[in-house]
Amino acid sequence: MRDKHTFQFTAAKISLAANAEYDYHSKRSMDWRVELDKAIDEAKAKGVDIRQYNVTGGKRAEIIIDPSVQIRINLATEKIESHQRKADRFKIEAAAYKTQGDQVYDLNPDDIVYFRLAGGERDE
Repeated sequence: MRDKHTFQFTAAKISLAANAEYDYHSKRSMDWRVELDKAIDEAKAKGVDIRQYNVTGGKRAEIIIDPSVQIRINLATEKIESHQRKADRFKIEAAAYKTQGDQVYDLNPDDIVYFRLAGGERDE
């Protein structure tokens, strides 16, 4: 039943909410870029560890990369892409709704959550 409810918001209010989401995701993208730079610096500082083992007829070399650094680099890269994609979309939506001024839209609960018109906690 709740999914059939609609709520009225002006385009200007939706535009402001979309801009706030754009700002949030842009900032998070930049924060993750800093984290990525730190992880890359850590990887460069640690370099690679090469372990040699005696085997019949000689030695075998194994290259070891710190998995925690690789995980952090992968996570930061994924987060940058995710937040940037969301920021780009919210920027476009904010601009589109801004053109509509005081036009009133009927939004369902999913729309309200999407634009965070009622606030609430973020996943990350």
